[in-house]
Amino acid sequence: MMSVCTGAALLSKAGLLDGKEATTFHGFISQLQQMTPKAKIHSQTRFVDNGQVVTTAGVSAGIDGALHVVSRIRGEAVAKATAKYMEYDKWQPREGKVIESAFLGDVRKLGIEPALKKHKAGANGVQPLYILAKCSTLHINCEAKPAESEAIFAP
Repeated sequence: MMSVCTGAALLSKAGLLDGKEATTFHGFISQLQQMTPKAKIHSQTRFVDNGQVVTTAGVSAGIDGALHVVSRIRGEAVAKATAKYMEYDKWQPREGKVIESAFLGDVRKLGIEPALKKHKAGANGVQPLYILAKCSTLHINCEAKPAESEAIFAP
């Protein structure tokens, strides 16, 4: 799940930021912190990734957050190609704060299949299944609009 700008208030109201780190529009930082006393709200950060919840600062930071999510799902090379396709040269992959789960760390080290096997029986099994579903259905979107996606997803 991802929020952009003050959309983090909706995540806060739903209790999804309790005990997590987050960010929001610079003019809303103190309000979000008051709304979510159990969260650590960051300023001067383009996005914060808590594994299953990504929050972004202002609207343009939403592009950074979205490219970060693309990077998580399809890899940094695809995210960079997407940024180039969008003519968005501002994106820097390391500008956000990433709080990496053990599962995502294993995906980076071992690959998706071994990580899924390792974490399938774990308490946080929802995340591996969610990511597997996203990875296994992403091609459907690409096949639906081949002309648009060819340049972005080319190897």
